[in-house]
Amino acid sequence: MARILVIEADDTVRELIRQILEMAGHNVNLFEDSHSALQAYRESPADLVISDIWMPRQNGLAMLRSFFSEYPDIKIIAITSYELDVLSSVLELGVCFIFIKPFRVKKFLGAVESALASK
Repeated sequence: MARILVIEADDTVRELIRQILEMAGHNVNLFEDSHSALQAYRESPADLVISDIWMPRQNGLAMLRSFFSEYPDIKIIAITSYELDVLSSVLELGVCFIFIKPFRVKKFLGAVESALASK
């Protein structure tokens, strides 16, 4: 069982991801903003972070840069509602996978397991 941090501003999506991951046997901590998630990670690093790229009042790329600058080996899966020009920038930062919402649960769980196995 892995410990996974989920950062998602949308309550419904955040809860859905929690249910998917818990059904797969993972321990999930939910956050609606990157500031509290980064603080929680500093206190107790997780095995994986799953984060929306675009959230209200937050720059997703800046958030990802913060995580990677402090923890270069961190495993992050990014999710977004939009196919944006920044997706290549997100991959260059070191994100393991990117998912466009809505995504297929089976593929998502496969990516989670792949990211966890690459530790």
